[in-house]
Amino acid sequence: MLLEKQGTVASPRVHELYMRACLRSGLVPRAIEIFHRLAYETRRSVGEPSFVYFIDYMADQRESCVGAEHAFDAWMQNSQYRGRATQKLVERWKQVGMSRESRNEHNVFMPKSPLSDVLQKVGVKKEEPGKYSSKRWLRDWEFHMVVSLVSAYVVSGRINRALDWEAWILDAIRNKSLSMKPELISRVSGLLVRHLTFDSWDHAKCVLDFIIAIDHNTGHGNLGKQVYQLSLRHTFTSLHYFAQRNDPVKTRAQIRAYLQEHNAQYVSSFIEAQTA
Repeated sequence: MLLEKQGTVASPRVHELYMRACLRSGLVPRAIEIFHRLAYETRRSVGEPSFVYFIDYMADQRESCVGAEHAFDAWMQNSQYRGRATQKLVERWKQVGMSRESRNEHNVFMPKSPLSDVLQKVGVKKEEPGKYSSKRWLRDWEFHMVVSLVSAYVVSGRINRALDWEAWILDAIRNKSLSMKPELISRVSGLLVRHLTFDSWDHAKCVLDFIIAIDHNTGHGNLGKQVYQLSLRHTFTSLHYFAQRNDPVKTRAQIRAYLQEHNAQYVSSFIEAQTA
């Protein structure tokens, strides 16, 4: 590893940051090599933010969802072994699983030997399922990973898989199993912006459904607060440009009508104000 060759004694945290830097630079094989050393040659686990980095990077490749699914599955297996994966998410992943394409390819994030054997060799004890997991719906970083995975489905054209996951997320937002904090809304906003790269009213309705659900979750009318407007700013801007590309007068009217139908018509004024 570069840090070792330079004679530097670096902490695992420094190596993890170096791994992310390699990934951002497109040095994927090096990043995966470092990942394996951190995940399977020490007792510590790779941080969940780093898994999000991998999933986001794979999603940005746009060609397929394989890399993102492999990264997500590797996190799931490692997290389950350590008792951190929330059981609702474990059950969900068992239900939907990976796409056939991903199942047919080797997962570069997993060790060649059985995971339990590898982790036991470095002294990691298998914990009972859910021992350190969320007792409600999902932990925040689990939510980040799920949204990143759905983004990969959207940009790779796996819309049915995306919609299936989104229905699950929307149900949790609507029934308030998940409290939509500004940082979680910002993460969702990134997904919604990806939807709006497609000039389709069906994609726009997905976006509006999330906005309506978030309005309900945070308290009807609260999207007028600056903190929420900032969290959704990129979504509002993307909605504006979506309308501009697709018969502006008709599309704006459709957006207003859809929001009004779901008692969230006030949101249209914020969209127009932030894109004026």
